[in-house]
Amino acid sequence: MFPICEGLGITKDVGQTPQVMANCYGYESYLVTYNNGDDYESWCDKYAPDIKKVIFLHKSGHNTELLDELRFIVKHAREIDVLHTFHIGIKHLICLWVYKILNPKGISYLRLDIDFQTLEYYSNIEPWKKKFIQFLHKGTDIVSAESSETCKQYEEIFGIRPICVPIGFVDIDGIKNINCTHKSALDMGDSSNKDSSNDTSICKEKIIMTAGRLGTKQKATEILLEAFAKTQNTIDWKLICAGPISEDFNNYMYNFKSLHADVMDRIIFTGNITNKAELYSYMERASIFAMPSRWGGSETVCVEAISKGCYLLMSDQIPPFKEYTNNGEFGMQIPVDDVDAWANGIDTAIACYDKNHFNAYRASQYGKKTFNWKTILGVLENEINKVRDIKV
Repeated sequence: MFPICEGLGITKDVGQTPQVMANCYGYESYLVTYNNGDDYESWCDKYAPDIKKVIFLHKSGHNTELLDELRFIVKHAREIDVLHTFHIGIKHLICLWVYKILNPKGISYLRLDIDFQTLEYYSNIEPWKKKFIQFLHKGTDIVSAESSETCKQYEEIFGIRPICVPIGFVDIDGIKNINCTHKSALDMGDSSNKDSSNDTSICKEKIIMTAGRLGTKQKATEILLEAFAKTQNTIDWKLICAGPISEDFNNYMYNFKSLHADVMDRIIFTGNITNKAELYSYMERASIFAMPSRWGGSETVCVEAISKGCYLLMSDQIPPFKEYTNNGEFGMQIPVDDVDAWANGIDTAIACYDKNHFNAYRASQYGKKTFNWKTILGVLENEINKVRDIKV
């Protein structure tokens, strides 16, 4: 149950959890959300065909999410074996609490998707609020977070140890080698500078890539652009920026173009990409994937990029760095908002490429094995079975 789910959420944990639990573990899965205007049927047909139905909550008014969720739970609690909600917050914990009262044999599950900023906020709340949240956790059978670090910090704050259930990627093609001759919808011209990794079955180009809501405060796109312009080693490299551009960012880009006209022919904005096959086609060609975010709980695109054999440059505000890069083997952590550090990080990653020190095939295999949704949700299924055995 996730009232604010949009169509793109079907490709992320909100849609992939019920999809894989149905396909691999025999559940009858439903997604409960508001009708937020997207074509959910089309998204499910393409990325989550095993979700039996998308159920729309009745929206009774402005800011009535808790009331609308509770109305649904009161009506359907006894029909639900496992109720899965997202994000820490009193209203979500109340929903799970009410569900457990109405269906004591049911299993309640909260996925935190929590970032460092949120953890810092809760670490500094008044003691009585912290105790109240701890009390509400009694209505939750399973709590999970996306990294070992956030699990650790959550336990330090609330005395509750979440299980680690990372984010996975939508594997639209199954396990396959990256196509060396693939050309994406965007023609980037001469690709004669291609070079291969240590394993000749995978090829990469001199491309750095980022993806997301470009220009928003969270994504810190301007840090990456400034770093790309600053380093002298990108003269024969391209930077692909995939995603919608915020209106405020247009003003920044006007100034950036005037200051860095010499690099603009090597910076490509693709626009919004909702088709995973198109997004993956860029990742298959990119050697480096950069995510300079100021905050973020999981950043799904990083998982998608490592599964395509990209070297990851990640800010130190993205908690699952160790998990995504196999403790730094397949990427580098860089201080947030530090243009010089990001320029140096780009230089280091390019040096790895030039010297063939980075094995893209090995990185891809690590990503595909570690962040396969079936493998990830096997951890959740085991935990559900433990709770179920206790309740019997």
